[in-house]
Amino acid sequence: MTKNRLNAVLIAATIFAFGCKKENNKVEYWNGSTHQIKATYIQNGDKVPANTTVSAVVNDWGIMGYRLASAPYQNNSFEIELLPTVNSQYLKTIDKLHIIKGDIIVSNPETGFCTLSIAAYSYEPTPGVMMEAFGGFKLFCESTRYDARYYYASQSVTVTGTYTHPTEIYTIIDTWDCYFQEGWNIVYSKYDYITNASMEIQQTHTLYTTNRPQGSNFIWSYKSNWGY
Repeated sequence: MTKNRLNAVLIAATIFAFGCKKENNKVEYWNGSTHQIKATYIQNGDKVPANTTVSAVVNDWGIMGYRLASAPYQNNSFEIELLPTVNSQYLKTIDKLHIIKGDIIVSNPETGFCTLSIAAYSYEPTPGVMMEAFGGFKLFCESTRYDARYYYASQSVTVTGTYTHPTEIYTIIDTWDCYFQEGWNIVYSKYDYITNASMEIQQTHTLYTTNRPQGSNFIWSYKSNWGY
């Protein structure tokens, strides 16, 4: 595939990604000194077992982690309030959470980060104790091009730039365009790939940005045994 054609495919994929439709959740809003996650409708919510506890947990890309806050799952919805700060024992520099190499620049490399997963438990988890959930809730755009995830930063920091990593099979490209405020942030990510005529992947590209994509609306979805 020629370079021009590769660029055309990437542009087309980006344009498609902005075609997300309806929104029936409040993604986030502030209330005094806490951050509230409010989901007013859950896709596949009828599959959530009765007496489920929804917990916001700090983790490393799985549905096991340390609980920060919990709330009951009621009427196909939940609302969780997060404290404005996270204990430093749960924080890591961003290069421990992602591959940060190449031309990706972190304005303050010592900044502590954590990611947040919204997990489903059949019981009230013990604070500060690692436990395994039976399912989870994911925030995404209905086109499936963008995911949205909560990040905490211990101070204001920027993560910007691109890392290109050729492998024996295909080329991996990560692009960061994130301007984190101290406290809770939402990072929107989009994964694209390019194939050759034989439908073999030639290149992948993942974008991470704190700028909410224009025209993209997000909904919560539930899935059992979902590592998110």
